[in-house]
Amino acid sequence: MTDTAQNASVNPAFAYPDQFSTEMDLPLFEGAPKTYLIASTPRCGSHYLGHALTAMGGFGVPLEYLNKGNFSGWKARFGEMGLPELLHEMIRHRTSPNGRFGIKAHWSQFSPHIDTDKLAPLGTIERVIHIYRGDLLGQAISFEKANQTGQWISGAPVKGKATYRYSKIVKAAENLRAQNMAWAAYLTEHDCDVLRVDYKSLIATPEAKLTEIRDFLDPDSRAQPQPSERTQKQSDSLSKDWRERFLQDMRPRHAWIAEPFALE
Repeated sequence: MTDTAQNASVNPAFAYPDQFSTEMDLPLFEGAPKTYLIASTPRCGSHYLGHALTAMGGFGVPLEYLNKGNFSGWKARFGEMGLPELLHEMIRHRTSPNGRFGIKAHWSQFSPHIDTDKLAPLGTIERVIHIYRGDLLGQAISFEKANQTGQWISGAPVKGKATYRYSKIVKAAENLRAQNMAWAAYLTEHDCDVLRVDYKSLIATPEAKLTEIRDFLDPDSRAQPQPSERTQKQSDSLSKDWRERFLQDMRPRHAWIAEPFALE
């Protein structure tokens, strides 16, 4: 790794600087990958899932490779190049020896490239895990809190103070619901093999749910679910306080935000 890349790997400007580290690399892979996608929205547990699949082994290192805010970090490591070339390098360094490469993306990161050839290095996306959060209110609160503090993952520094704003939580819920519905429409239109996973079930019974995901991605795999040491739940007393305040303030037209959200 170059000195520049070393600097990128610890740059505090990135929410998750470890993603650029050679320590997360796998043996260099050459060839066409067997690609799977984690279709996600912010604050739905996709980061946790990605690291859990990494720890299990045999499923690559499924991180947020289409987050344009991270492109400068990847360019610092691999050199100045376009997205297709960056994806090619990510595939070379983050594909398991069995050829499986995983990528997770929010709709806002994936959709700009749908009608382009920029995702060509991924090849055919064979399987999709659509992870969502049935507790939409909890997700919206988590999103708004992270948006204000800049702390998108556990362990990241807090850059600002979080202040309760009813209208901001509503806007976040509308955004998250729209992204989920866009994913659902896209995946239906493209007739993909999709496994829908509610974050609550993943956290409640991680071993059972990860086993289900493993069997969906690779029925022949015997990899055992492993707890990820890189992620921690970020819910706290502030989130609970915001929930109580929102429910007290909730207008009838926003009652849907507090109702269980489901894609099925």
